[in-house]
Amino acid sequence: MDPPQFGSYFAFPNPWFLLLFFSALFEEMVFRGLLQRRLIQRYGIYRGIFLVGIVWAAFHFVSDVSFSRLTETDVLLKLSWRILFCLALSYVALFRFWPVRNESEPEAAPAVANPEPAV
Repeated sequence: MDPPQFGSYFAFPNPWFLLLFFSALFEEMVFRGLLQRRLIQRYGIYRGIFLVGIVWAAFHFVSDVSFSRLTETDVLLKLSWRILFCLALSYVALFRFWPVRNESEPEAAPAVANPEPAV
């Protein structure tokens, strides 16, 4: 019996998985890195995240199922669920900015211990 070869422990992943990984990574960089940051700066945190969720949902409409076999009600229901799901996932990003601070409020100064001993 031959000893195992080093290459037998590692296999090259399926190219479709790599394609899915890099396309999802690129999508996150565009939507979360560029678009979300600009929309939050322009419209505020809640409206900015809401708008990114709507754009993200619209971007994924094409990847839903073929609408040729669905009725109008099924299409509207499917698109509504897509919007709801994308909005819910977009608001998960809100935790990145938690706690939300208003830009007009000054930040509280950190408490500094009194260096002099109490008498």
